[in-house]
Amino acid sequence: MKTHKQIVCKYFQKLIIIGLLLISFNSIGQANLKEIRVQGGNVQFIYNTLSKYTSGIDLVGYTRLNLRFNVTGSSGWILQLKSSNNDIVSDEGNPNIPIGSLQIEVASSSFTNDLNTTFNPTFSLSDTYSTFVEGDGGTGNPDIVLGQIVLTYKLPSMMNWKEGNYSVNLEFLLIEK
Repeated sequence: MKTHKQIVCKYFQKLIIIGLLLISFNSIGQANLKEIRVQGGNVQFIYNTLSKYTSGIDLVGYTRLNLRFNVTGSSGWILQLKSSNNDIVSDEGNPNIPIGSLQIEVASSSFTNDLNTTFNPTFSLSDTYSTFVEGDGGTGNPDIVLGQIVLTYKLPSMMNWKEGNYSVNLEFLLIEK
């Protein structure tokens, strides 16, 4: 038969084990989270009709970004964007188009748990990362920012360029402030 002391000792051992398990589960739930999913990051422009050649091309809603962010202790998040190179590259050996010719517009956006989302009004695409959008949310558990951004691209008339296939690869980076 177990003594009262042995029973109490076993009881406290179980409580310690349960406490350690709860602490480890709680720390798992508070893990830092930076996730971005991109659909349409390689943007293709095909100038194969007179209308596209004279009027340009609008790729409405071409890229869809889904992001999730939560970093305890941060002051928010920043989404940066860059091009893989300085030009919109011809697939057919034609001269490349300067990246500055490309216009990027936000077709739609929605965010949860972030009341202060700001798009950079002076954003200019180049081959180095620059801030495209930022927010103040996602700074602690359970304050997870969920966001979706849909982008439209516009390339103007090709009157000074040859018809053909052109492309640019865009790279997105989600970081903490």
